[in-house]
Amino acid sequence: MQTRVPLLFLQKNTPKARMLEEEFGKIKEKPWDIRSYINELSIQVGQLIAISCQDTSSVLEKERPLDTFEDELCDILLSLIYLASTQKLKNANLNEATQEKSVEIVDLVLLSSQISESYMEITGERFRKSHEGKTPEDFFEDRIVRMMTICFNIAQKYKIDIQKEFDAMCRKALKFVARKIEEQELRVETGKINVRDRRSRKWKL
Repeated sequence: MQTRVPLLFLQKNTPKARMLEEEFGKIKEKPWDIRSYINELSIQVGQLIAISCQDTSSVLEKERPLDTFEDELCDILLSLIYLASTQKLKNANLNEATQEKSVEIVDLVLLSSQISESYMEITGERFRKSHEGKTPEDFFEDRIVRMMTICFNIAQKYKIDIQKEFDAMCRKALKFVARKIEEQELRVETGKINVRDRRSRKWKL
């Protein structure tokens, strides 16, 4: 895998992620911040784990439908793009992260935990410490890109066209937003759809 593939993917898909963020903002009850995206990342990693162990786990929500493995992998990447876009990534410091070789799903759990921990150190909620010689700020960036790299490694292992799947996930998300907007409008105007904003339907990848 080329060293810069995750960063090229990040550069290419950040505008799409921002568009999705704007669209979802129309139906969210309150705006999301960095902590919201860290929580969402943890949820999506959990969902990927759920797919991987659905036949053996005793703690799954049995009536909760699961998306596909590919879709959950893309949801993780979307959360990582959101987090990365809040940082001024220092590319010179990320060479090691983009060369990560792991293909282990469990490493995504560990990295999600490390992202949470380092952010709490950045905000002063935990004592700051050195992480492999990195500051909490640099470690936060390193873990984001390292996690993105592992997602690419996993996709490569299972022969997943990650860009194709990411685009499909974006289209699915936009349809979800459009449907929710219509449901909200129908609740406001009984039996009549008030056309407010249909950019969700017009946006093309």
